[in-house]
Order: sequence, then structure tokens, then C-alpha cells
Amino acid sequence: MKILYILNSITDFKSGCHFFRIFLPSLFMTRKGVEINYVTHNYDKENIGGMIKWADVVSFQRAYSDNNDIKNIIKLCKEYKKKIAYDLDDDIWNIVDENPAICSAKNLDKSAKILLKNADIVTTTTQILKNALLKLNKNVEIVENAIDPMVYKDYGKTDESLPIVVYAGSASHWKDFMTILPTLAKIKEEIPFVFVMIGFTQSPLDSAMYEYKKLQSFGAKDKNSKYQKVALECYEYLKKMNVVHFPFYTPELFPTILAKQINGDIGICPLEDVVFNHSKSCLKFYEYGACGMATIAPRILPYSEEVDYTYVDLNDFENKFKKLLKDKELRREVAQRQMKWVLENRDINKIVDKWIKIYGQKN
Repeated sequence: MKILYILNSITDFKSGCHFFRIFLPSLFMTRKGVEINYVTHNYDKENIGGMIKWADVVSFQRAYSDNNDIKNIIKLCKEYKKKIAYDLDDDIWNIVDENPAICSAKNLDKSAKILLKNADIVTTTTQILKNALLKLNKNVEIVENAIDPMVYKDYGKTDESLPIVVYAGSASHWKDFMTILPTLAKIKEEIPFVFVMIGFTQSPLDSAMYEYKKLQSFGAKDKNSKYQKVALECYEYLKKMNVVHFPFYTPELFPTILAKQINGDIGICPLEDVVFNHSKSCLKFYEYGACGMATIAPRILPYSEEVDYTYVDLNDFENKFKKLLKDKELRREVAQRQMKWVLENRDINKIVDKWIKIYGQKN
């Protein structure tokens, strides 16, 4: 089988969506004999026709900067009778205002509707998202996000006196963070722990917040300013918490930073209870769990279906989080149980066969 991925940009490798939905599946499919190629729709125009002829399956993901290009590529695919696949891993119709992706929501919608109309097969990550996509395409299959246990792994916890608590995320998660941050800051005053943030900003945290504050002072009123406003609210707590911050890392490098360099004890997954979040996958849990961290998450979708150490409200979060901080044996017990689940259910070595089966099905 030959698969051609149509990329939006030569910088797609910087995206987590690309890493988990294209790069990682491709890497493991090639190990099973599948041939893979990539072209960038607006960078490799002269090569696209020949590559489409070569392929059995032409796969698209999320959205594109030039939808006219995509229409022309779809036309070629149909002329050459090639199978068209489309992957979408977010509910792009319910993006919250505080998510930076809101700025591209209109283009996301346009690209998605074009591709959903023309795709022979659509892949996604969760049942809720599948249900939403079935309204626009009758052939939708779930292929869960997965991790590579060779890079997301537990290097063994140290006997440090202070537990290491980790929160990894993008700029889309500032509002999620505010659901627990005041309580987290209060707990840190009572029970010492090392708090590590990974991502959220491209530059060091203090520098990024300085820039956001400048933009706010200039009266920035565009959609992009809303997540910055929430980030500054979070920063009022964070600057008192002696945070260790790792700016954004290219996704291919991130597993080593999380697993080896940070090697945390507890992973937190705060999430606002809104429609957009309900269709997400539990990717943070998979990453934390594979690295031997005990994950604590809110008892809402998607975490309520897969995470076994959850909280129902702030009081419950405070009590359960404190237990993890104080009780090393509890942390170990929760972490080992969760790691077992992740490796049994979300190991890319097992999930890759789903990709191959779906792409190999006849139109």
C-alpha cells in the first residue's frame, strides 16, 4: 500500500496534530511495509500530480491555507480514482474564544466541509467526535491517539524530597488552567512541591507575559487577545509559585524533555467543562502515564472514560492532590496502574494496525 500525505506547510512538523496523526502513524506503518510520501500543497505543486498517480491513498488533515489548491488536488484524486482520506481530531465548530485557533475557525470550517464532502474515509480520535462527523460523512472510523513507549517511558523516579508536578500544554489551555490554578497555588503554600510547566508559550514565561501585557496596554481587541488576557490572569498566580518553565518544544523532541529531563511524579490535566473539550482525546494522560507519572484529571469527558484518579470539584481536587503529594506509595500505585492501562491500550505498536486496515479498505 502507498499513502501520500498532503501537508499544509513545510512547518507542519511543529504541530502536535501532525506528530500524532501523521508522523507517528507513518513511522510505524513503514515498519510494516507501507510506502509513505509527503507533499506540501503550495510548495510542491509541480510534483503533486505525479505523486497522486503513485499513491493508493491520498490523506488530508485538518485545514489548508488555500482551499482552491485542495479542490484541485481532490479533482486529480478523483480523476486517477484514488482513495481520499481525511483526518480531523478536534471539534472545530465549538472552539472557545480563548483558544488561539479561534482566529482560523472560518478557514478550518471551509477546509473541513470540502474534505468531509469528498472523503472516502474519515478518521478521528473519539466517539463523540465521530458522532459529530457522521452528520457530514457516513464513513467515519476511530483511530485513537497513541504514544511510542520507546520515547515516552519511565526512567525511574528519584528519591527527591519534593515531588515534581507537571502540566504540559499549548496556549489553548490557559482557561483550562484557571479552573484549578488558585487552588493549586494555595496548596503549594501549604505543601511544597516542584511545579513544572511545559509549553504554553514560545518564549520563556516572563518574556511572553511581558509581551502579552504590552499588547493588552495597546488596547488589542482582536480574537487573539482573549487567550492572552487569561494567560495574564494565570501569571498573577504563577509568578508567586516559583515555576520551572520549559517553552514550547517541537513535538519530536518533547517526549525526551518530558520523560528524561523532567521525569515528573504527578501530571495534572485541568479542563473546562465545555463542548469543545468533551470530544478531545486523553493525550496528556497517555504521555504522563507512559512516563510513570500519576495523573489526576477532572471527572468530565474525555478523562472520565479513561483516567481512574479523578476529581469532581475543587474540594475533591484539593483532597486528592494533597494525598498524591504526601503519599509516595499512593503515587507509585496510581502511576503503575495507569501506565499499565496506557501501554495496553494506547501503544502505537498496537494502534498502527488500525491505520493500515482503514487505509487498506476498498472504496
